[in-house]
Amino acid sequence: MTQRTLWATGLIALLSLILAVVLIAGEARSVRPQEPGPLFPGIADQLSTVTKIAITTKSGSFSLQLDGNGKWVMPERNNYPVDLDKARDLVGGFADAQRVEAKTDQKALYARIGVGDPAEDALAARIEMSNAKGNVLAALIVG
Repeated sequence: MTQRTLWATGLIALLSLILAVVLIAGEARSVRPQEPGPLFPGIADQLSTVTKIAITTKSGSFSLQLDGNGKWVMPERNNYPVDLDKARDLVGGFADAQRVEAKTDQKALYARIGVGDPAEDALAARIEMSNAKGNVLAALIVG
């Protein structure tokens, strides 16, 4: 290897290193984690008003609904009864959910990490809780 080739290789390596540092630093700035705390502040006070949980995935959607007798059922499945403990765990999970860290704020990358549009992303599921008036209390996409 001649000295000229060695210098050229070293210069290319240095430029590659600088470019990598700039790209990594730029991506780190684009993901701004929010302050730690509850994902849905104040939702704990509204949990008793939840009457419907809608779940949407690429393969379809279904809901869990509180009937007039205080029992959770699946209307799309002929009012099939839902295990009360599981419905409570799901609703309670919204109150317990905490922010951990931001992954990306670039919508183009959502499908890559499994939180894209549930109609198109097989890994994503949208969970939405609402009250008797139909007001959405909390919603999120999990993947």
